[in-house]
Amino acid sequence: MRAWIARSRKPDPLFFLLLVAVLTIIYSPLALRPNYQPEVGEVSARNIKADRELLLEDYIATAQRRQQAFHSVRPVFDWDPGMAEMLANRFQGALVALEKLARAADADESRESVRAKFNQGRDRPISLAAFNALMEMGGLMRELTPGETAKVPDQPPQSVGADAVLATALNPGFATLRQRLLNWLKPLARQKIVSGPETIKDVQRHESVAIPLDGGPEEKLVAGEGVIDLQAFREQLARSANEHFNDMPGALRKWILTEAQSLARPNLNANLAETKNRRKQAVEAVEPVYLSVRRGQMVLREGELVTEDAYRKVQALNAERWNVGLLLRIGGLALALAMFLWLGRSFLLRTSPKFPHDKKTVYLLGGLLAITALAGAVSHAVGQGVAGLFLWNERMINYMPPVALGAAMASLMVGARSGLPGGALVVGTALSFLTALASEGGLPLFLYFLIGSLVGGTCLRSSRHRFDVLRAGATIGFAQMAAIPAVEALAGHAPSLDWLLGMGMALVSGLLVGLLALALIPLFESLFRVATDSRLMELASGDHPLLKQLSLRTPGTYHHSVMMGNLAEAAAESIGANPLLARVMALYHDVGKMSKPQYFVENQSGENRHDHLAPSMSAKIIMGHVKDGVELARQYKLGDHIIEAITTHQGNTVLQFFYNKALNEASKRGDNVSPEDYRYPGPLPQSREAGILMIADSVEAAARTLKNPAPAQIAALVKRLIDSKIADGQLDDCHLTLRELAQVEDAFVRVLTLGFYHRRIAYPDQVKKVPSTAEESRNGANAGKPRPSSMAA
Repeated sequence: MRAWIARSRKPDPLFFLLLVAVLTIIYSPLALRPNYQPEVGEVSARNIKADRELLLEDYIATAQRRQQAFHSVRPVFDWDPGMAEMLANRFQGALVALEKLARAADADESRESVRAKFNQGRDRPISLAAFNALMEMGGLMRELTPGETAKVPDQPPQSVGADAVLATALNPGFATLRQRLLNWLKPLARQKIVSGPETIKDVQRHESVAIPLDGGPEEKLVAGEGVIDLQAFREQLARSANEHFNDMPGALRKWILTEAQSLARPNLNANLAETKNRRKQAVEAVEPVYLSVRRGQMVLREGELVTEDAYRKVQALNAERWNVGLLLRIGGLALALAMFLWLGRSFLLRTSPKFPHDKKTVYLLGGLLAITALAGAVSHAVGQGVAGLFLWNERMINYMPPVALGAAMASLMVGARSGLPGGALVVGTALSFLTALASEGGLPLFLYFLIGSLVGGTCLRSSRHRFDVLRAGATIGFAQMAAIPAVEALAGHAPSLDWLLGMGMALVSGLLVGLLALALIPLFESLFRVATDSRLMELASGDHPLLKQLSLRTPGTYHHSVMMGNLAEAAAESIGANPLLARVMALYHDVGKMSKPQYFVENQSGENRHDHLAPSMSAKIIMGHVKDGVELARQYKLGDHIIEAITTHQGNTVLQFFYNKALNEASKRGDNVSPEDYRYPGPLPQSREAGILMIADSVEAAARTLKNPAPAQIAALVKRLIDSKIADGQLDDCHLTLRELAQVEDAFVRVLTLGFYHRRIAYPDQVKKVPSTAEESRNGANAGKPRPSSMAA
């Protein structure tokens, strides 16, 4: 991952497009801004304006109309109006069968025998009195002739088919009886009979339709008029039978009534299939109901009571989310983001030469934009949910997103390195604008977020302790709280208790900035190898294991590094660079000398080992400390700044001492020596701190060679060394201006004059005494330890 980040300085189109896509998704109306759907009867908390023309089906109204159409269809019943004819035909069949039995009977056969044959297969046997009355009425009491007997088939009467019965002519007595039966039943023929009381209740509850089975026109059944159940019909038969057959014998009248009542059946039956079909046709015939909303129409205003109609319109607007207008808005947002990010990058690179041009900075700022945008979206969504739970004013939740996080982190991660607030300003402005746009807060909300971003970029620029991050978050929160009244007044909102809620959300926003920054700083330090002030303080501590090894194994190098740190810190502070970074870079720039400490003069106390080596070998050993230092820096994860200090503090200068020695030896042999064999591999310093470090390295080492370090000599030495670096082109890539180099020169002279080579008072010689025996033994035990006078010196 780190190798990919540091791969090239050229712009990465893929990363740029990915960043634009991520920000577009986060800030699109589909992501950050949840659908506002007030319930019927609530007071609207915001204005809702249609952003497009809509002609959408109102599913609720359409369903209601279809439901009404469904219930408006009357239940359908099949009605058989041929009840009288059916009963008369049944009686005629019974009379035909009786006449055939009587004519087929033998002369000596008794009436009881004929009645028994007539009762065979019948559910209700006829009584003897009724049988005799029928025989008398049909004139069947006489004896039959043989010829008549031979004409009658010898079969049971119940086997006579219906067609045969209807085709058989009745004798005059039975014909008269059949006609009287028809006259009795005809007034009841139009009666509509159902099975029971429950069916009557259903018919009375709903208007129904009766379809005659004889092909007649449909009839409406209003409130059950003309409809009776089977039991009531049988009772009606009994009352009318007494009126029509009062001249008949009682037994015969009873038999006729019993037969009619038993043969009666419901003639009005529900036709469920036809009812279902008609209702289906009625539902399908209902046209959909549409909601018409014009673009720009105010569907709902803040403070209005939500009506059913307004609820349906808002629901329709929320339901149809994907449309051409919305896609155009998302595309416009993506295009605006791409233009803003590209112009912002160009602005920083063109107007701020000191701003880092490396790809790592681009990735870092892009990551801050995406993470801050995501944190803002999540916090806004959570705040909306909490506001709905506690019935808070949802508009105040707009003050909750930690937008200042991006500017604060950019100031800490990039501004501290470059000494410029440009990255924090661009990031803060972009996030403030996008969040205000997505939250529909307008100019007041944009100013609120911008105030927090400016405060965050200022107070988190330098953070030497982890607690400073939380303190910065609290400062951002209080600054945003102070801005709430002005922002609310600018938005035209009258003072209310909601302002206190908004101030609370502003404080929560600042605290979220502190907590999130505290969690993100270690991640960004590790991923992008950025050395924040808190990380630099850890590296500058004497408890760091690598510094402990440096002080023990190479004390001369350690002392040289500490002196360089003092020089570099003072110089960086004078030009507005990062003094702490310059000091830490100085402490670790020579850690590679620990692998061969005796080959470096500051660690030698006796014989110089280079006296017995060829100049080329000495040069390889001396220049090898750069490679060894880089390996140690990576092993201890010191970061890119320390690696830059190790690789660039000598630039690509020539190792002059050994090069001159090689020239002298080669002149004796008549050989040629290439200066490239004695040149450091580089690269040149890339930052102002690295440039200061290169100068400080040369100044500190050269100042030790001065026999009479007077201020004038020190100033001349420093100027000469800086001029030589400039002339050699060693400072071409570190963005140090001539004015800044003059300030660096003054700082070096001041530190060397007042700090390293300041005047001291000479202590007078002490009068030597002849020590006693006890004193001699104590001095012998303390041999080799410095005297107090020497320690003070």
